[in-house]
Amino acid sequence: MSAYAKRATHDYQRKKQLTKILSGNEHTLVQMNAAEFIELNISHKLKQGMTKKQAVNEVGEVLSNASAAGKQY
Repeated sequence: MSAYAKRATHDYQRKKQLTKILSGNEHTLVQMNAAEFIELNISHKLKQGMTKKQAVNEVGEVLSNASAAGKQY
């Protein structure tokens, strides 16, 4: 086998290996603002069986303990 053929085979195998590694390492990044995050949190709590009032109160308590601005809750 010529040096060119060996190099081409090596490059092909390396590319195939890299493609396999990268395809197994996929992640989804979601960017949201604070209001969207709170809505998501409340939605999650509703799916867990909480009532809307319970979910909102729980999120409100977390926010009020998290910062000075949250104390207005």
